[in-house]
Amino acid sequence: GEQTVYLIPEPDDDEEAERILQQVYPHVFESELDAWWTDESAWPQERTFEVFMEWFSIEIHTIIVDLVDDVLEDDWDE
Repeated sequence: GEQTVYLIPEPDDDEEAERILQQVYPHVFESELDAWWTDESAWPQERTFEVFMEWFSIEIHTIIVDLVDDVLEDDWDE
């Protein structure tokens, strides 16, 4: 299936990558849950970083090539 890509600051090492993930995971967790099921009462009550890591496969890539001339839009503020 399709995967969602989230841009984060480029980490210097694995420890920094985990720190960044710990900062952004609540938003990513809720965003993904909302994409699956919009009834928040059905979402898991415990949404810790550990649960997040169990539910999702995370890949960190440090090279992204943008081949589109359009401006990037931020959907988070909608």
